[in-house]
Amino acid sequence: MQPPDTVPADPVDALIVRLIRDDRAVATPADVAAIVARIASASFNRRPVRVPGPDRGLAYGGVVIGRTADPLDVHLAKRVAREQQWVDGTTVDEYLADLRASARHPAARVLVYERSGEAFAATISLTTQVVPSRRRGTGSLPLLLVVYSASYGVVRSAYMYSDFSELDMPEAIRWLR
Repeated sequence: MQPPDTVPADPVDALIVRLIRDDRAVATPADVAAIVARIASASFNRRPVRVPGPDRGLAYGGVVIGRTADPLDVHLAKRVAREQQWVDGTTVDEYLADLRASARHPAARVLVYERSGEAFAATISLTTQVVPSRRRGTGSLPLLLVVYSASYGVVRSAYMYSDFSELDMPEAIRWLR
């Protein structure tokens, strides 16, 4: 799936693209709030994806991950069954609620970047501030990253991590908050 070359129709997605492409563009507090609201209200990508070999066969919540799968099913299975970042029994709705809480948290860091022609915005929050203790698994990590595609208008990924150096991020990142 190739990202579109045009500017997105949604004004917040277009703002994200402009902030990435024009380093002179200034993100006002209202702009950052609009980006956060867009991330927090976006649906998770549900377009079936090809699943990497190591993730095939993962099972969680009655779903067994095959060659292609719903990305939300893959993410939840990885975060609960493999990585134990969330406890067993965490539902899709609870996982999504935690991602939304993370994006909305007032202390969340907000950044934008481009990769392979696709525009992204992301938030980073302290896990303990956004995921209730009853849902944090034994593999819970200190920080929660939520990645939103402005090119497609969906959340693409979300997971916990320990140190920014562990993330596969491009060099050209623009921090908005």
